[in-house]
Amino acid sequence: CTGDGASACGWRASHQHCKRLKMEPGVAEAASEEVLAEVELLRAMFSESELEVSHDGCNGETLIECALLPRTGGAALVRSLQAALRLSLSTTYPSTPPNLSLCRVRGLIDDEESQLLRRVSDLAAEMAGECCAYALIEAAQETLTEMNEGGDCPICREPLKADDEASGSNNAHIKAGTTTASTTANTTTASASPCAVFLSSCSHSFHARCLSHWWHA
Repeated sequence: CTGDGASACGWRASHQHCKRLKMEPGVAEAASEEVLAEVELLRAMFSESELEVSHDGCNGETLIECALLPRTGGAALVRSLQAALRLSLSTTYPSTPPNLSLCRVRGLIDDEESQLLRRVSDLAAEMAGECCAYALIEAAQETLTEMNEGGDCPICREPLKADDEASGSNNAHIKAGTTTASTTANTTTASASPCAVFLSSCSHSFHARCLSHWWHA
């Protein structure tokens, strides 16, 4: 193609590339080859419901947001943590590490959120100069999985799992459904074992006995 025809061919090629990456045309036009390659990898590894990619036209950053869910392997849940990792890739990425933040956080308590973000940020610093978006998401996923396997009761500050229940085989699990907090607390008191764990609808976990005592205090 020559002249206007070449411009049209270039636009069609760019548009087809955008469709293949499932990105808006403006994202692919502004992003570097490194960013486009990372986005293509992430699209191959995560579903549309897990991954969102957009472009900030003001500063030229590519914004990636990926949902994080613990890998439970079918084990009985003691916690149900959720979060999303947000990465902002500048026009100088990968020379400049991505800016990182967490959003849509559920179930994390105390400094767990800052611990998760700090671990991923440290890895980003170590990988400065390398394409690292996928590695950072994987590290965040692994950290959330580790946190999901343990943690403390927010009320008594003791581990949710007793030492002799590390395998989880004896750990009763009660999950809040449509019942009211009062009804659930009463049920918990009557039927739960001493180390039973109550998983609330907001994804926070408590010793059932602690929650019952707190509710009736």
